[in-house]
Amino acid sequence: MILRVLPALRYLRDGRYKTSDGYELEPKFSYGLLAGPEVILAPLSLSSVRLAMDRGGERQLWCSTDSPERFSSTEEPSLRDDVRVELLSDGSFQAALMLDQRVDDQDDSSDDWQSDLLTLLAPLLRSYGCGDARIELDSYYDDERFVAYLPLPARLKQVGQALHIAAHASALMNDAELGPLTLQRSVELVRAGFARTLIERPEGPWLEAKRTPYVLKDNAKKWELAKDVTSFANADDGGLIVIGAHTEPRNGSDVIVTIKDIPLDLVDAETYRKTIRDKVRPHIEGLEVRAVEHEAGRGVAFIHIPPQPDDLKPFVVKGVVRRGKVLTTYVSIPIRDGEGTAIAHVGDVQELLRAGRWAKRHGELPDP
Repeated sequence: MILRVLPALRYLRDGRYKTSDGYELEPKFSYGLLAGPEVILAPLSLSSVRLAMDRGGERQLWCSTDSPERFSSTEEPSLRDDVRVELLSDGSFQAALMLDQRVDDQDDSSDDWQSDLLTLLAPLLRSYGCGDARIELDSYYDDERFVAYLPLPARLKQVGQALHIAAHASALMNDAELGPLTLQRSVELVRAGFARTLIERPEGPWLEAKRTPYVLKDNAKKWELAKDVTSFANADDGGLIVIGAHTEPRNGSDVIVTIKDIPLDLVDAETYRKTIRDKVRPHIEGLEVRAVEHEAGRGVAFIHIPPQPDDLKPFVVKGVVRRGKVLTTYVSIPIRDGEGTAIAHVGDVQELLRAGRWAKRHGELPDP
């Protein structure tokens, strides 16, 4: 096994640092802080940065979007003021994210906006293994900006990993940086209890709304669940099914108009997963079925189908429905068709079978 040696940072003297690649960082700011080009800092090992900063007495690592050449030649180069990495006294790191909120914009009698942001961040940070975030005023900003501090997991190896987590959290918090709502952001919002963010969003290639839970009392209902999930597994981008979302037709599309909490005891996530496992082939990777409580015993549920590897497609469902009955001796290939689900045409199925036989005959597919 070949071990990869990460670029390192070491402290020289008089506030000067040098990377193992030979790039030297030296004081450039009258108020003194450790800063460098992001392209230089991102690959560095965090363990070496911890040791170097500790020896140099620094606690904050700032990044510049300048090229290494411009950064070296400019007396006071530009710095990213939206994020920095900080070394704490116990040797751990945290990311600091500047928020859009200012003191003058907030009602001093209420900190609801802070708790809302922290609630929004919590599932994302847990997925990375981070600690609980906090929001405080930052003395570095003359206009009294609020800053979110994100404790970073000890397992991180590189500065770039810390910056990636910070960028992901920043994108989730600051709507101005988000652009169009994506599948991943929608999942994060619903998971965090912010499903109502989807109101006014149309159903489409990766989003489907369900008013009520799937009631899996007969084979037809079980097939419907498997069919809906499989259509997203066969899509390029995966998909999200939100249970508790109500739509109405507008200009030819079904648009989510409200999110109503449902009794969560109507959603048995394990039964959903078992039904999908039993009826869908092959296994759908990364499938997530979860209920999200908004208040005592009530909330929404969702099914997240991540994008699937092309070499697993097409996903098929055991059975087809005819006159309300499931014929289990057949299989069907559900596909996403705009904002709805369709069954692949017989000609498309034949083409897939023909292509598979040709590839197997020529040795391009392994034996099952």
